Order: sequence, then structure tokens, then C-alpha cells
Amino acid sequence: MISQVGLSLVLLIGAGLFVRTLQNLEHLDPGFRHDGVLLVNLDARRAGYKDAQLSALYADLLERFERLPGVVSASLSSNTPLSGGIWSQPVSVNAGPESKSRPTSTPSHPDSSRPWGHRSY
Repeated sequence: MISQVGLSLVLLIGAGLFVRTLQNLEHLDPGFRHDGVLLVNLDARRAGYKDAQLSALYADLLERFERLPGVVSASLSSNTPLSGGIWSQPVSVNAGPESKSRPTSTPSHPDSSRPWGHRSY
């Protein structure tokens, strides 16, 4: 009986700390501007598009988004900040033809290539 009360107390304290951590994360500055950003999740493969068609579709959509009034920059990316995704592909800088890695981001504006805003890499 005493062990059950002790275990319950430990679990209750752990749950309280977890909730407080989540509340703190809601108010944490992520390090980049997130106001005025529209994030769209699109997987055209589910609609039947194949590799060559996918590239053409994404290029066309990017051009159309860039032409919309009020759009400062647009880009395509397979990973976004704070999306919870896991990066498991190799990263290469100035990849030559021998590289098997493929681009996962297409910045079209100087601000798009620096999502962290205040930092220069």
C-alpha cells in the first residue's frame, strides 16, 4: 500500500513537471520569425505523380507562389523547423555529380535560405 502511494506520488510529480515543460516550450523563442509564414504540406505522389512529373509540378507551384501579391519569398523543403521530422540523409556541401544526395530545400530568396534569421552561416 505504501509503495503504491509512493509510486503514484512519483508519477504525479513527473506528470506535473512534464506539463510545465510543455507550457515553457509554448513560450520559447524558436530563433526565427514565424509571423506571416504559410506552411503547406503537399505529397503529390498520393495523387499519382511520378519523379519527372513531381519536379515539374513543384517548380510550377514555386513559380506561382512567388508571383502571388504580397509574397516576399517562397521555397520548397522536405524538412521544416520544429516539424518533428528526423534527418537521416547525408549532407554534402558543393556536391558534385558523384554525389548520391539530392537537394531537400530550394531557397529562392536570401531570407529563405536563412530560416534562423539572426544568424549567418
